[in-house]
Amino acid sequence: MRGKRPVPPSAFWARVQRSDGCWEWTGKPGKAGYGEAKINGLRYYAHRVAYSLTHPDWEWDSHVLHRCDNPICVNPDHLYSGSNAENAADRVARGRGRGAPRGALHPSAKLTVEQVAEIRERKVGQKQAAQIYGVTESHIWAIRTGQKWRHVSHG
Repeated sequence: MRGKRPVPPSAFWARVQRSDGCWEWTGKPGKAGYGEAKINGLRYYAHRVAYSLTHPDWEWDSHVLHRCDNPICVNPDHLYSGSNAENAADRVARGRGRGAPRGALHPSAKLTVEQVAEIRERKVGQKQAAQIYGVTESHIWAIRTGQKWRHVSHG
């Protein structure tokens, strides 16, 4: 966003659902699962925009990492700036990337293969499914769209 007219903070924060924990970006997530904000015709990760709005001296060539591991979270208390090496180390620590355990084998998995199949088959809304299975609505969406648990067949 350097050299561009910055987004008015009120317009950005109006697209955020705040809670006691994660503040979730309500716009469409991108292919990587992160919230995306369109500003002056260009797309930016919403968590990076949130961080830039709350840390005006932050350099855009740095990474913004999540403490909460929720890609659509833009809560400034859940974000921190880091280097490329720190971002890579965080990715490995969270079990992402090649060779990382997937699905129920992942150390932070909250669901079983059977539950993922149920989530895909059940005809209930995202909010209700999230409450039933104890995960976020964004996680339900990612399961149903095949962005998460891709290795589990769809019905």
